[in-house]
Amino acid sequence: GFGITLDCPNNRYINDEQICQAVAAMWARVGVRTTLKSQPLAPFFAQIQRADTSAYLLGWGVPTLDALYSFQSLLSTRDVSNNGDGGTWNFGRYSSPAMDALIERMKTQSGPARQAAITEAMRLYREDVPHIPLHHQMIPWAMRSNIQIPHMANNQPYFRWAVVQ
Repeated sequence: GFGITLDCPNNRYINDEQICQAVAAMWARVGVRTTLKSQPLAPFFAQIQRADTSAYLLGWGVPTLDALYSFQSLLSTRDVSNNGDGGTWNFGRYSSPAMDALIERMKTQSGPARQAAITEAMRLYREDVPHIPLHHQMIPWAMRSNIQIPHMANNQPYFRWAVVQ
């Protein structure tokens, strides 16, 4: 086996520290020596933004509901000369010229050509495995039975879509 440190926030997501404890225990069962480092959000983000991590927990929501948002933020090669346009959340240092080219196509094409770039980027993502998606967290909402508000992927209530019956 080998050893890693799993960096996690302990005050950002629902049960974030417990999620990381469970992951560390599961990895230990398959021979990965895992040291869990839980800390408050501010020092956690400062650490992973320096790319000073071997593995970390990051939550991700997509306010635009568009694939480009995630691909560009999480998978573009980090490059300070990129005018901050890509890889801003790519703290795992994933880099693929093929993925970068597909992301550029997503930015400049529309219709079937853009969809083809997204499809190819998803294929490459599954092949390269730059992330290990472990958990999909739903944030529970409560409301009266005569009120309906859609539960969006970014966990934001859009009150303009509220229906009161």
